[in-house]
Amino acid sequence: MAARASNNLASAVHLRGDLAGALGLYRSALLGFQRVGDRHYIAETYHNLGLTFRQAAEWREAENASAQAVRHAEVVGDLALMALAMTGRAELRIHLGEVAQAFHELERAARLAEEAGDEIGGAEIGRIRALAALRQRDYGAAAKEAETALSVATRFGSLLLAGECAAAAHAHRGLGRAELAERRREEALEGFRKLGAVRLLERFEAEWSEEG
Repeated sequence: MAARASNNLASAVHLRGDLAGALGLYRSALLGFQRVGDRHYIAETYHNLGLTFRQAAEWREAENASAQAVRHAEVVGDLALMALAMTGRAELRIHLGEVAQAFHELERAARLAEEAGDEIGGAEIGRIRALAALRQRDYGAAAKEAETALSVATRFGSLLLAGECAAAAHAHRGLGRAELAERRREEALEGFRKLGAVRLLERFEAEWSEEG
């Protein structure tokens, strides 16, 4: 219970932008889960560590944590958990410039999520496919993937996922759809503000300004 509380608190701190604080709490949670041998939560916590290390640009640590998340998820055999871990590693690959490998990993993750009936997981995969398509300047594919993911996120009331589908704004701007791009941008910013996701909001605004 203490480990789960630490893991949940870490996610809240992470969302607020305190990466150092989140890493400390995730590590504490990981030790707790390791003590009781709970591989499911070990995999989940390694996944969270991978995301946090990636956002801190600590690439080697992010790769190690992502690999551990996949390894433990495969031992557990939970399809949705395996898809989650692979999705996290695929997003890391995009940031490392390994887009082809990311697409390959996302294909496998999508099959697992579909088999598990995990719609939110499938939408997260679509969001990351949109990011990969943006890296290749395939704005049409990026817009399609992001819009599909956004519709699922909206239906399930997932503010974070909806906000992170902001790739739709970038894609629509790339396609010359200025009005729709601005609408999606405002929706993303509103979602981040409601969540208090300061770091995500600032990063999105910086990327938007750079592209402009």
